[in-house]
Amino acid sequence: MNHAQQLLEQHQVPVILYSKTPCVQCDAMVRKLTKERVPFHKVDVTQDPAAYEFVTSLNYAQVPVAYTSGDEHWGGYVPAKVEALAAADIAA
Repeated sequence: MNHAQQLLEQHQVPVILYSKTPCVQCDAMVRKLTKERVPFHKVDVTQDPAAYEFVTSLNYAQVPVAYTSGDEHWGGYVPAKVEALAAADIAA
């Protein structure tokens, strides 16, 4: 079980959002997830070395990185992906 899968199970949410502060794209992802009512757990990669290691192991060099309960992941602010999650009825 990888880092994101552990957090998904622990927090019972469909999305783990790896981010940092400051980060304009991360803030935009938080706003979009919240607006679309998609439950998520945010992890600051600058405060959690295991999270940083996991994100870099996926070959991402920047945040945000979203990881879903379906083992899908993507980097950057991608509103269409969030809208697709909301449409899939995982919204709260």
